[in-house]
Amino acid sequence: MATVVMHAVVSVDGYIADDNDDVGPLFEWYFNGDLDLVDGGPFKVSPASVGYVRPMWASIGSVVIGRYLFDLTNGWEGKPPAGEHVVVGSHRPKPDGWHPEASYYLFDDVAA
Repeated sequence: MATVVMHAVVSVDGYIADDNDDVGPLFEWYFNGDLDLVDGGPFKVSPASVGYVRPMWASIGSVVIGRYLFDLTNGWEGKPPAGEHVVVGSHRPKPDGWHPEASYYLFDDVAA
């Protein structure tokens, strides 16, 4: 049996971010340090954070996100910040020509 870990937070009502999609202090710590959390990613954290988060992220196999986050981050350009696969809940397909090599799966049904 697999282990499921929920990291950070999920907004089912869309009220975490403000009107400009800024999530403020909830995620600011991902960008306020000097150490790369992942290679080539935008995340720069403190030594304490990198020591905690890097091993946890290394254990992640798949990330599940909504279509809005996919669109907002452009799917991290096909390189997930954690895990090898990204599952996106969406009623729309991937954008045409979007990183065909990326291990991203879009589903419009939870059962799928």
